[in-house]
Amino acid sequence: MILGARRQESSVGLPLSWPIQTPSWNLECGVFLELRQSCSRQLRRSVTQSPSLPPKPRTSQLASPSPPTSHPPQSHMLPVRPTPAYPTRLSPTRDEIRLLTLYPSPSAPENSLSPIQCHTTMVSLLSSPSPLYEALSYVWGDLFDPQSITLNGHPFYVTSALNTALLHLRSRTEERRFWVDALCINQADVEERNEQVRMMGRIYAGARRVLVWLGAPEEDGRDEEAFEALRGVVQWKGLGVEARKMEELFGWFFGVMERPWFRRMWIMQELALASQEVRVGCGRWWVDWETFVGAWKVLARTEFEMGFKEQVVRRHGGEGLDGGEVEVLMKVKLDLLDDLRRVVVEHGGQSLRQLLLISRSSQATEPRDRVYALRGMMREEDRDAIVVDYRKSIPVVFAEAVAHVFDKSQGPYFLSGLLLPGPDSESGFPSWVPDFTAQVAYEAGRPGPLALHPRQGTSASGGGFDCVNGEVLEDMKTLKIEGLFLDIVEDVLVFDRTFEGCLQQLPQVEALADQARRRTPVDTTLRPYFQSFKQEEPLWRTLVCNKDKGGTNPAPIFYEDTYEVLRGRRDASPEYAERGQEGMDQFIQDYSWRLRNILPSRAFFTTESGFVGIGMPETRKGDLVTIWFGAPVPFVVRPREEIYSLVGVAYVAGIMDGGMVDELYCEDLVDSKSFLVQ
Repeated sequence: MILGARRQESSVGLPLSWPIQTPSWNLECGVFLELRQSCSRQLRRSVTQSPSLPPKPRTSQLASPSPPTSHPPQSHMLPVRPTPAYPTRLSPTRDEIRLLTLYPSPSAPENSLSPIQCHTTMVSLLSSPSPLYEALSYVWGDLFDPQSITLNGHPFYVTSALNTALLHLRSRTEERRFWVDALCINQADVEERNEQVRMMGRIYAGARRVLVWLGAPEEDGRDEEAFEALRGVVQWKGLGVEARKMEELFGWFFGVMERPWFRRMWIMQELALASQEVRVGCGRWWVDWETFVGAWKVLARTEFEMGFKEQVVRRHGGEGLDGGEVEVLMKVKLDLLDDLRRVVVEHGGQSLRQLLLISRSSQATEPRDRVYALRGMMREEDRDAIVVDYRKSIPVVFAEAVAHVFDKSQGPYFLSGLLLPGPDSESGFPSWVPDFTAQVAYEAGRPGPLALHPRQGTSASGGGFDCVNGEVLEDMKTLKIEGLFLDIVEDVLVFDRTFEGCLQQLPQVEALADQARRRTPVDTTLRPYFQSFKQEEPLWRTLVCNKDKGGTNPAPIFYEDTYEVLRGRRDASPEYAERGQEGMDQFIQDYSWRLRNILPSRAFFTTESGFVGIGMPETRKGDLVTIWFGAPVPFVVRPREEIYSLVGVAYVAGIMDGGMVDELYCEDLVDSKSFLVQ
């Protein structure tokens, strides 16, 4: 049994992409306390009885490696001519890199009539004194409009975005020395690219200045005006700045944070690892990072209560976003980047689990960079676990990342909050390996799993909420996980994608729930427990996963009246009506918001023993509902002979507070089972 009563490793300083479930158990009841202690003893016994095997080197058999590419996918549209531009290979044993010298032009900074001229020089990061250079953090940009520059005396094509950046960075009188990935790495040499990506953290950490290039300025002049105002906002903390101007600057920031730089994967590492000065530029205007972020924080504090959250919800499609997701969407733009930089600088790195969660809304043209771009920010003792190799297939790279998360005892909770490929996916991914290129529900066009998580402070794992559980086997295709078998799915109704369509399906849902309640569990020993669990939660609570609008408290009792009003069965109760029409409308709005968040495109299901729940739309009759120790929600799996495919998470009424584990498993009434998932 791969299980232990050890708490999951905590990460410093950064919020998860969903709330951490930290149960604060009510220990006033001696019986309940004894139950928890009994469960802990049981979990400890399980570890003692199952000696762990020594780790073995993994051999990736998930998919055959893709053949080496002549250049990275992100530059496949550019007519790169690597041979004359890079006559000599870099030496990995000497930690060599190339530095770009940008020649001056009297027409600088942005006059494009004088083409860019530059050359590269090979230097060693091991040399003393260390080489002096600035590192550019930018977006590759449109690949379909290449621009010609002169590199090492030869024509060389770059994207229009990079050409524009170089034009603005070029001095009138002096040479400038930069590290720019598209020019300092021979992108046609896969081996060199692998080596340089492994060194990227050191490259940005060693730069005397990192330049964040947000792009060319807008023609309306707002960028120039805003950059000139930033220092004053920070200095005076917004005091003395008229409200209209503050609102305009806030709107400008919101627009700037929609620029491609904020969505790019690599910028996280480039910013977080900068050990010296960071400057932010737009056109010819530059400010230091502290001023840029400081001005945003002043503005955000001022404007937050004036509709910021509502803007985020509307901008990202509203429906399907839980409170935790909205918070992260707001922070991902700028606050989260600043938090990440602080944590990496102060604590030397972050866990891969956290980095994958933080970066889930970032974008990368090369899918493998969803993992490789995070390596430099990992804790030093963990970095060797991720070996950069662009010849590996994408499923293998993602599987290795998940395997590392399980190795660090963070796996079940991690998987419970991610979009999974499902058992019928043609992506080539095992069902337990998330596609990290599509981890934001509204972008993937699928309902996300976070809305099905129980409210903060509860977990379907009960006393096993913090257990070490799960390992990826050597074939990199199979996940071995310990848990409980709950029941078999009997009926499934997939909700309509519209809220109005979901409301029309509620009579069918009620009929299925009534049929389920009348079912009698076959196991006579467990029957009284199952009957008790089944009766614990009414349907109106289940349909909103027993959470209020904020997701932190149980669904309030007035939601029952609201449900009946929405069903058209009766008017509001006297207590409800006393609050007046405005109060009634607010209650209906709150409950409707939760229903919109939970129901569309998800599946309502019942089980053979009479449980009811809400799961992912791929749920089918005959699937198994299971509880994995360490996960806050049950998982639905599909049996395939001796192995299982992972369907996704589910909310199951009556057991989300851990009663199944505490009252049955910890009291030795049921045994755990090892599931082999592919």
